[in-house]
Amino acid sequence: MTTLKAHLSNSGSIRVKFARPSAALTHLEYLPFDSRFHFPNIGDAGVLYGDTTENKLYRYDPDDGKYYCVGSDYNDITAIDGGHA
Repeated sequence: MTTLKAHLSNSGSIRVKFARPSAALTHLEYLPFDSRFHFPNIGDAGVLYGDTTENKLYRYDPDDGKYYCVGSDYNDITAIDGGHA
């Protein structure tokens, strides 16, 4: 199990450090924004961007040049398709 430690800086960002690093990623910074539309045009791969209005987390992919949603409020889920079981 990987454990996390978070630290809130004076700037309002949160730095997350992993106790057991996975791959090359050892920490992420969290930056909250009122909306994903306020994210920088070119993001940083080491930052999780938070849309505080939609309560969603995004990561920036520098190869694709866009943001991907990596976390959402579970209350937003209306249906789960279990496939053809």
